[in-house]
Amino acid sequence: MPGEALTISSGDSTVIENGSIVCRSSVPLYFIFEEVSPPPQFRFIINVVDDIKCASKTELRKASGGILQITFLNFPAGAVDNANPEPLCLGNINGKTLFLSYRIDSLGGAEPYIFHYTWYLEEATDED
Repeated sequence: MPGEALTISSGDSTVIENGSIVCRSSVPLYFIFEEVSPPPQFRFIINVVDDIKCASKTELRKASGGILQITFLNFPAGAVDNANPEPLCLGNINGKTLFLSYRIDSLGGAEPYIFHYTWYLEEATDED
């Protein structure tokens, strides 16, 4: 239905954005929520290593300029199922809790990568 608004929800969460981006490990991805003041910014970096035996992990840290940097460390080229099992809680926006689910796939076992993402908002609880 052209012109109609669509709301997607999953359980208690509302999907605010989802998609896929073809990217390279040498170029960070930025997500900026422009409708919030000051706009939260997230920088994603995929760190590729050749050693498939290295344990993969996700590292979060605050970077300069109010940016939350999320680095996917030891992401082996050609590996499959690089995704978070539970949505990653990243803070609050306008009194709601922001979550991210992601999956990283490689094309033919090497770069470029496909970064699939879904951003969710939930009503904030006392635990958030």
